[in-house]
Amino acid sequence: MSQFTESLSVIAAAAAALPRDSATLATLPEEELLAIPALFADITRQLEPSMAAAAGEIARRSTYELGYAGLAQKTGFRTPEKLVQHLTGSTTREASKLVRTGVIIQEAETLTEAERTGEVSPELTKPWLAPVGRAVTAGTLSIEAAEAIRLGLGAPTEEISADILAQAAAQLVDIADSRGENPLNADQLLDRARALRDELDETGIADREKARHNARSFKRYRRSDGMTVYTLTADPENSAFVDGIYDSLTSPRRGGPRMVDLADKSRAEAIETDPRSTEQLSFDGVMAILRIGADTDAKTAARSVLGARRPAVRVLVTGTALDTRTGHGRIEGQAGPVSIETIERIVCETGTIPVTFDRDGQCVDLGREQRLYSTLQRVGLAARDGGCRWPSCDRPASWSEAHHINQWARDHGKTDLADGILLCRHHHMLLHNNHWDVTRDGGTYWLHPPASVDPARTPRLMPHKSSALGDLQRERRPRERRPRERRPREQRPRGQHQATG
Repeated sequence: MSQFTESLSVIAAAAAALPRDSATLATLPEEELLAIPALFADITRQLEPSMAAAAGEIARRSTYELGYAGLAQKTGFRTPEKLVQHLTGSTTREASKLVRTGVIIQEAETLTEAERTGEVSPELTKPWLAPVGRAVTAGTLSIEAAEAIRLGLGAPTEEISADILAQAAAQLVDIADSRGENPLNADQLLDRARALRDELDETGIADREKARHNARSFKRYRRSDGMTVYTLTADPENSAFVDGIYDSLTSPRRGGPRMVDLADKSRAEAIETDPRSTEQLSFDGVMAILRIGADTDAKTAARSVLGARRPAVRVLVTGTALDTRTGHGRIEGQAGPVSIETIERIVCETGTIPVTFDRDGQCVDLGREQRLYSTLQRVGLAARDGGCRWPSCDRPASWSEAHHINQWARDHGKTDLADGILLCRHHHMLLHNNHWDVTRDGGTYWLHPPASVDPARTPRLMPHKSSALGDLQRERRPRERRPRERRPREQRPRGQHQATG
């Protein structure tokens, strides 16, 4: 064990010994209690540089140029950020911030060494942030503050050189120095950095406006409670439009203008007395607008935004649950169950497609008549696998590709469902490029790493991610413990039913 890891072990042991019970804290005088958050912040600032530097080194060993030989890629992760997230248990945002700061620290060190030796500075991605990297290393600037300066200053242009931005960064670092009398917090620092950039480059306001427009995004992530969070990041112009929709949906509830047209008065009164919360009201209104837009798009194929693939809700339910109106079903791509009443409502609108599973959890195959998996087969794969089956991958079925475990060209494999498995694009390419293999034992799939990753090539279980298939397997277990009886064909247990809408 190196001195580095030994020191971390000592720090971890000391942290574990700290009191954390409310009884101990209740005995502290006010002055000592108020000093604790600042002390913790100072300790964090001293630890953050090493943590960020480690993330930066992982990024250096996982560069795009290294391809699938990179550290993150060869261990099964798409990016260094994903590997850092796995190692730290943090969020995507936190891991990305660590990696970015680590790269800034490395570049600051490289620039400092070049200045010391008088050598020509190497090509760096963000040399103007060298003052930020040095301050983080010194423990006088937090990672959050470093991120604020990076975001606020932006990138050089023809009018504003990297040297000018480096001077601005140094000025902001001095303002944010945690040892000062009134250091700015990260939010205040972001505002100051943006204001400073505008002062330096008033003629570049149009360029920054364009940059904000290019930074627009619509993201989603799954919460552990089964809910999904969508984050819409809008530039000022689009934000004004969305604000207009939001205000129209909620204004009377939020104390908006009271002097309205008589025609709108009844609508305003209805919004005020609606039993839904303001958040629920705005959500339902936005969903109604999206549904209207999707329906309109479907009728204008020549100018279609969504293309041939229409938004759909695919539900999975066992035949027994549907017939007996008991139990629950699943929405494909979602973790939690839904009530049988919800399943019946969707089935009433769209009908069902029967998908029969055998006792190994396999469904019907189509043989080797075709090279690619058909749409119906992909429905079966999605119902069985629930998403990318690479261990720890969270990509849903809609983002996955069908892989022949007995490869079509190399092994003359069949396009059978049993010999197909869903893998996301990254892991599908990783498997082929780095020579991983998948084998099947009945309904169980095993991932075999290459010898370069594991000399013993120890198989790793590839569990399915399908909550619906799990329901079916649990439903069958009690039956399989009883002696089997020969029953008429129409009375035998069916597999899952699927409804699409």
